[in-house]
Amino acid sequence: MGIYRTQWGSISKPFETINLAGDANSFMNVRNLGVGANMFYDRAGDGNLGTFNLNISASYSFHFGSLRNHSIAPGLQFGLMSRQLDRDQLKFEQNGAVNDQSLNANRSYFTLNGGFLYRYQPKRGNELKIGVSWHNINQPDVGFYNEDELLYVRTNYHATYRFEITTKWSLEPGMLYRHQSSNKEWLAGLNGIYILENSSMEYTALHAGVWTRVEDAAFIFLGVDWQKLSIGLSYDFNISGLSAVTQNRGGFEISVMYIFDRGLPKRKFYKTCPEYL
Repeated sequence: MGIYRTQWGSISKPFETINLAGDANSFMNVRNLGVGANMFYDRAGDGNLGTFNLNISASYSFHFGSLRNHSIAPGLQFGLMSRQLDRDQLKFEQNGAVNDQSLNANRSYFTLNGGFLYRYQPKRGNELKIGVSWHNINQPDVGFYNEDELLYVRTNYHATYRFEITTKWSLEPGMLYRHQSSNKEWLAGLNGIYILENSSMEYTALHAGVWTRVEDAAFIFLGVDWQKLSIGLSYDFNISGLSAVTQNRGGFEISVMYIFDRGLPKRKFYKTCPEYL
């Protein structure tokens, strides 16, 4: 999976974000074991504040219920994060460029994250997901100066429910709430899915959604699934107090995902006789 996002180019240097990730279930043929890797890079503002994050995660799913249609998956994630700041690009009215030698423009540290995901599939085409996660459990020191500046724990709560209306139409409402110290964020919205083709040889579906980040932005989403490939586009409109400067412009995002659902064929160490012999 890959995501690229650019935001707020109308008021500053664009904030740019790149995210690359991959994961697998039943990793190394261990049933219910999930393993994944994630690489995140973000560049923000006139100071070219760069954040690089590399994460390795693992989870294990426990299935229960008479139909085995309930599951809960605890997971852990270990990350290495690096932040860089271009001090020469920072200008102030009084003292010009930042020349303070106590400013450490490069910082690296480790992070520890964890969480749980509950899934319930009452019937084919319907699925409920509820999750909670905690990021920065170890609260690393992230300050650019030689003093403690802890990265507080961020807690996320999220839920989605996908249900079929007909064999062609499905709806998927969802929400996300997260808080970190005194900062809070609410997201809520609805996606619609229309299946154009669903056979053993071909799968094609269209996605469209409307979401809001409460008191900050509203955004629309369009996507398409074709076979194992998924492509999504979204754009958000700024509706916060910053909208007078941004002219309601927000961020553009594109995502691409490809699913490999078959392993490589097993290597044969013998020759197969042709049928005509």
